[in-house]
Amino acid sequence: MPTYSFCTYTYNTLDHQTQLLYDFIQLTEHIHTMSPRFSISKTDLLDFLDSWEQALSGEVLAVACGGTALTLNELSASTKDVDLLIPDPEHYQRLIKALKGLGYSNVSGFGWAIPGSPWIFDLFRGQRIFQTELLDAIHEPGNHRIIKRYGNLTIGTLTPQDLMISKLFRGTATDGQDCMTILNAESIDLKAFAERYKETAGYDIDPAKCKKHLNYLIAELEESSIDATNLKIMSEEWIP
Repeated sequence: MPTYSFCTYTYNTLDHQTQLLYDFIQLTEHIHTMSPRFSISKTDLLDFLDSWEQALSGEVLAVACGGTALTLNELSASTKDVDLLIPDPEHYQRLIKALKGLGYSNVSGFGWAIPGSPWIFDLFRGQRIFQTELLDAIHEPGNHRIIKRYGNLTIGTLTPQDLMISKLFRGTATDGQDCMTILNAESIDLKAFAERYKETAGYDIDPAKCKKHLNYLIAELEESSIDATNLKIMSEEWIP
């Protein structure tokens, strides 16, 4: 995969923010040419986020979830969606201010985009991803996995357990396949996962749905000859 660098041309008539925006658009157009389906690889995404680093005035931790986390952990070649959780409210406000300076606008409930870019960045504030309230303070050490430190900007991902939980709560066929991918790549204690899953589901608006989605995973594990005993015992005893 080729690497990309920002345009180094400067003009006396351009201030720093305008130059950043110009460089940003050049990179977007380059990646767009390489990615006709608008998916983005780990290398491209981390290069792309360098424009955020240059625009930030202070520290920001952004924790990837969904397919973005899979891509950054090299469990998927690319992602079409960019989902980032900003646990600290001050970090969130700081990031939004920087993005507005780069020309981004709010295009959906959580989505931010810049004209000419094929991607929408869904930015979640706090501990909640869609309807999933995570148990632990994500910004604290050990509750996320760091992928890259730029300077002001740090990019991380959810832990494998929380990533699986958030995907199972949504429960699409793709989410189930992604959970199998995570289980095959990571060392996950299924007994501990079962306990954490049930506890997290207690804060969901529909715990019964969470149990149903877990049972789909159990069936998939058994079909793949993977021991799901601990999950199955918990599910059988669980009355949402």
